[in-house]
Amino acid sequence: MQCKGVAYFFLYSVTPRPVLGDNSGKRSMNPEEVIKAAPDFILHMADLHDGNLEKVEEMQAQLNIPIVIIDSDMNKMDETFRFIGALIGAEEQAEKLATYTRTVIDDINAKAASIPEDQRVSVYYAEGEDGLQTDPEGSDHSRAFTAVNAKNAAEIEDFDAYYGRVTVSMEQIMEWDPEYVVFCPDDSIFAEGVASICQDLMDGKEVGSWNSLNAVKNNKFFEAPYGLANAIDRPATINLVYGYQWVGNLLYPEVFDYDMNKVTKEFYSLFYHYDMSDEEVAKLLSRASER
Repeated sequence: MQCKGVAYFFLYSVTPRPVLGDNSGKRSMNPEEVIKAAPDFILHMADLHDGNLEKVEEMQAQLNIPIVIIDSDMNKMDETFRFIGALIGAEEQAEKLATYTRTVIDDINAKAASIPEDQRVSVYYAEGEDGLQTDPEGSDHSRAFTAVNAKNAAEIEDFDAYYGRVTVSMEQIMEWDPEYVVFCPDDSIFAEGVASICQDLMDGKEVGSWNSLNAVKNNKFFEAPYGLANAIDRPATINLVYGYQWVGNLLYPEVFDYDMNKVTKEFYSLFYHYDMSDEEVAKLLSRASER
């Protein structure tokens, strides 16, 4: 394929279709364009709490198009796949995804429960251009760390759990002294010219005060794998089926003893209909694995 960026992995039947944006991300939805496209209905995945339900009701009233809201709870994702499969007449494929997801989540939950409290590792999730934004414990966007029983180093009480991101200082991060730092990539590792603090640190460059952090000194800094989507969040949906396995294997390899080459190929084939080569897997995990 000659495509660049995340489109690299899309099916040929999908890539020509328009991107109409959404109601919360970088590409804000243009209501007029959505109405013009005249979909039979809109699928919206989110946590099923009152705030999200109110937003969906407002959007449905604005567009006058039926909106089906589906649960983003990872522990119910198998039910979600089966519901979507029945809705669009794709029960067989939905059952494959549901079975895989249920097996993965059950295994993650069992392994996470086996980690004693005194052996939990602390992680700082570094977001934004300078890494000084993060999603604290309780954010919809930090659930991958919670799922594998890691401690979120960012101890912040007052924040918007739906949006998640808060700005912190390097002094705060130094005080928290996380054992691991996971950087949030801004784009696919297969895209061209994307800045990466993690790569700069790997190359031995001086990057602000990051070089003074113990996790960096101890070579415990990584970047979440981002092929078609970030394995951790934004969106925090089916990519987490892969992200849970990756972050568990990264932080507790003796517990989450997965072959990430195999896991990566299996996930991309099943969910994205793309068969990754060994070289592509190696690139995807080049900032995401122990060095």
